[in-house]
Amino acid sequence: MKKIPYKVLTVATLLTIATASNAQILHTFAQEQVVQEQAYKESNSELGPGKISETLEQTQLNMTAMDIYAATVSKQPDIDLSNVPLEAKELKLVDKIHTDQKSARDHATYWDRTAKPELQGTAQMIVNFDTEFNNYYQSLVDAVEKKDVPKIRKDLNDLRETLTDNSNDVDRIIKMLKDFRENLYQDTTAFKNDVYGVDGNEGLHAILAGKNALIPQLKEQINQLHTTQQKHFHNMLAWGISGGVGTVLLIGGTVAIVVTGGMAMPYVLGTAIALEAGLGAAATIEVTKNLNAYNSISTKIKELNAQADSTTSAAIALENGVMTLNDLCEKIDQAIIALTKMKEHWDMMGSDYKVLIEQLDFIQPSKLSMLLENLETAKDEWNDISKKAELVANGLSTKN
Repeated sequence: MKKIPYKVLTVATLLTIATASNAQILHTFAQEQVVQEQAYKESNSELGPGKISETLEQTQLNMTAMDIYAATVSKQPDIDLSNVPLEAKELKLVDKIHTDQKSARDHATYWDRTAKPELQGTAQMIVNFDTEFNNYYQSLVDAVEKKDVPKIRKDLNDLRETLTDNSNDVDRIIKMLKDFRENLYQDTTAFKNDVYGVDGNEGLHAILAGKNALIPQLKEQINQLHTTQQKHFHNMLAWGISGGVGTVLLIGGTVAIVVTGGMAMPYVLGTAIALEAGLGAAATIEVTKNLNAYNSISTKIKELNAQADSTTSAAIALENGVMTLNDLCEKIDQAIIALTKMKEHWDMMGSDYKVLIEQLDFIQPSKLSMLLENLETAKDEWNDISKKAELVANGLSTKN
């Protein structure tokens, strides 16, 4: 028998093992490429805005409502009890309520000058990102067509950094709103305690009711009217948005605050605008119906106030003031929830971009063309949501 030298046998064996190992490595790498390419295909629309439009709509609703509530509070004059006989202790309570009302107006000013622009800024982020995406779009398309992976990676990383910045900015605004809510809640609680009483101490409302037995009944009537009015208000906004028109167009961009009899009442202007804004027939009918009903209740409360004596008029103004502040607190809570979801969406988009960037190392150059459809779809989606975001960023105006 022919003997094979030991060294030759060893080399031959090593070559066999190395060949098998390399084949396994290549097979594994090829499998990894297939997996990554399949993963990319399954996330083919993740360069777009995703579901951030839902949080934008909720922000739109909250901001419009807070605009109206804050404008009403800011126009509310101090309660006038100069014609009502009061004792010295009761007059001190009136002074406290005047201080409460001033604090409420300060909060309304803070909303208008500080918080509202920040909330509008969350919509402007969407507009700005759409602009940035458009600026990078052709560069990315060219890089894909040239199979220039480093350039693709750089551009996507630039966009991802903006997504991270947006998330951080929204988080900062959330913290600002939480501080605003806490301060507003404390002052609103103080106002309510002075109006309704607390810890056995009589509030001004009870004092006024002692001078006019009809005040408790009138309070209940005002509460019912206010509750119904808020339903009409939210229905009006919901129908407007579902009909495809932004809140600003829906209400003509204007709220008139009418001050009469020592009380401020809001009127929403814009029925004609709603009819001209491209709403469907059903949406137009519902928007107009709820808008007219909303304004009709403002008129009803104003008439009740006009017919009342000084004591009853003061009670109506107090009740209306407390309810408006409660509404403002509630909407700030809802705005915080909506912005928290918006931050989550920015984070999710950032994660999607990160995954895509990582997948670039595994996608074969010949398969990079899959990215072109992704880019085009995302470009259209960002353009669509940007138009809606501009309406929110523009805000709402008020008339004296």
